[in-house]
Amino acid sequence: MFYRRKIIIALLELLNGKIEGKRFQKLLFLFSMLETVSTYEFVPYKGKPYSFSAQADIDTMIKRELLEKTKDGFKIRDAESYLDELKSQDLNWLKELLKLYGAMDNTQLLSHIRTNYPYYTAVIHEELPSCSVKTTPNESNNEIVLYTIGYEGVSLEYFLNNLLKHKVKLLVDVRDNARSQKFGFSKTRLKDCCNAVGIRYLHTPELGIKQTKRKDATSRSEYNALFHDYRINTLDTTISYQEKVLQELQKYKRIALTCFEAKPEHCHRKPLAEVMQESGEIEFEISHI
Repeated sequence: MFYRRKIIIALLELLNGKIEGKRFQKLLFLFSMLETVSTYEFVPYKGKPYSFSAQADIDTMIKRELLEKTKDGFKIRDAESYLDELKSQDLNWLKELLKLYGAMDNTQLLSHIRTNYPYYTAVIHEELPSCSVKTTPNESNNEIVLYTIGYEGVSLEYFLNNLLKHKVKLLVDVRDNARSQKFGFSKTRLKDCCNAVGIRYLHTPELGIKQTKRKDATSRSEYNALFHDYRINTLDTTISYQEKVLQELQKYKRIALTCFEAKPEHCHRKPLAEVMQESGEIEFEISHI
């Protein structure tokens, strides 16, 4: 079993084996605030902190009959204890969590989180409070900015928070094939999660690069050759799709192009953004986040 799932079951053990679902997400969020490195990350969702990853793990454990659904939450079904399998620091944090918040009901937990972590209790996109992300003068709220973002090496929640904190209104997925073995980044799941936090999703596979073309690129010269071919054989023939993206940019002011690679210089989203900027259709800044 994944260690993070043992955290969930251990917390349930300390809660006498069962809990209502809404309260559990809030307690797990507060546990993440105690940790040095969070087991689960959270996003603001309908006025409360929420982890898509944690819920997916809970659903998986229900299917595997480790947990059982109840009327308003879930309970432990497997008799095996995982408390002794936790790292001592994690067990101490769980005990501290319950000492601080274990007696609070759902309303009290939400009130505490709203007071101390207001970012996670914003109801809609525009209500997000100021955050620590620094923007350049060209990234003020009045400027048009085209962001590019990769999901390599980050969680779904980190990815979504990065979009939210830069006030991105539309995510344009420019992968040729919007499938991923990484949780949350296949097309349907990513679209649903974006919509859940107030970000529109648009898949434009016509602006992607075939996996067969890019799989062998490792050196700078190979990437240069790949993107030169992309400019000539894809971008020169997909003007109408680029224009559609630019229309969305003009409408929403802040949109983001996404693909897998963490480094923009290793991804076709960078030359795509540059070519659209060079077209002169509208004036905008490019920012890689």
